[in-house]
Amino acid sequence: SVSARYVVFVDADYINVGRGSCLNLWYWISIIYRVLSIIASFVVFVMLWVVVGGIWILFWIIVSFVGWKAATYRNGDAICSAQAFGNAVRNMIALTLEYRWTYHLVKFIQDIIGMVIIVIFLY
Repeated sequence: SVSARYVVFVDADYINVGRGSCLNLWYWISIIYRVLSIIASFVVFVMLWVVVGGIWILFWIIVSFVGWKAATYRNGDAICSAQAFGNAVRNMIALTLEYRWTYHLVKFIQDIIGMVIIVIFLY
């Protein structure tokens, strides 16, 4: 699954679990944060599809991709490489820890904006 691959990739590079990894508080916080972030992204995609229909989900995907493409460029990726396109697509769902906390804040705000748009269209 996406979340399992994401967690294994990031933990190998960024979280030093050492002995007693099941009791490491930061390990569990990082897993819970990442899983909830992925769930929030999928909730936004599914609810946009269900509530407002296909054209709005296409608009949301295009705006998200362009925004995250700019973010990957600012983070140091080449503008037209396959890895940069892959990172932009991945970032629409979940971020790795190679990005600073400000990008995680942007991701959080993106999910909140998506949920607010859904609530507006519901009422």
